[in-house]
Amino acid sequence: EGLDLTRVAFGGDSVGATLATVLALQSVLEPATLAIKPCWQLLCYPVTDASTNSPSTELFGEGYLLETETLEWFYRHYAREAADRLDWRFSPLLAPGYPGMPPALIALAGHDPLLDEGRAYARRLQEQGLAVEVIEYAGLIHDFLRLQSVVPDIDEVYGQLTQALRAALAA
Repeated sequence: EGLDLTRVAFGGDSVGATLATVLALQSVLEPATLAIKPCWQLLCYPVTDASTNSPSTELFGEGYLLETETLEWFYRHYAREAADRLDWRFSPLLAPGYPGMPPALIALAGHDPLLDEGRAYARRLQEQGLAVEVIEYAGLIHDFLRLQSVVPDIDEVYGQLTQALRAALAA
């Protein structure tokens, strides 16, 4: 009780960001299946296209925490069959469109195998007229939000993301 359904954001990091994206998409493509439509998205280094490898997958797929072999392990445990990777529920970049999607902030890591697909997803949303802010943290790796004990600048990243979320919910 007391929840303001006009001020709900979906967000997460890594696969959590993917799930937030898929739920936001579901809220506009299949609105009868979801009780809440978000007003904003906060997506940190999401998986958006499991159907193909990109140059960043090749460049950062080994030695940068999230490795290609690990990604494939996750994909095999999520997909029932290879064709599932082409479904927008698995690869949101492959959705037929994004009508009515809420604005988003997409935070990407510059040394992440998912960098190119994150950039491509942001571009696709922008091309469809959606308000999307992209912040690329050039020197960071996938899962950077969990690196506070070894990367002092992560507190600043949290501050930046928190400030953006507050502003989005206040609008």
